[in-house]
Amino acid sequence: MGAVGALGRRDWYIWARWTLLVAVVTGVLWGVFHLITLFWFEAAVFVFFLVFWTVQTIELDPSTKPASGRRTAPPATSTSTRPRAPA
Repeated sequence: MGAVGALGRRDWYIWARWTLLVAVVTGVLWGVFHLITLFWFEAAVFVFFLVFWTVQTIELDPSTKPASGRRTAPPATSTSTRPRAPA
């Protein structure tokens, strides 16, 4: 696995999905054999969700993205999608 910035958006979600799937399967097996309590299982799933939510928030927050070199100004007037009424 490469550096954090090297992973694409799709890679993060695939990683999160497989990590949560492994956690659920492992947790169920540990629960069946009484190796873990429900409290610790829920705590582990919460931590996985917290990491997923943090990555998603950073990824989708526009203030964390580098600004492009060129910005265009908004239009001087807004346009309507409705046709003008006859004068």
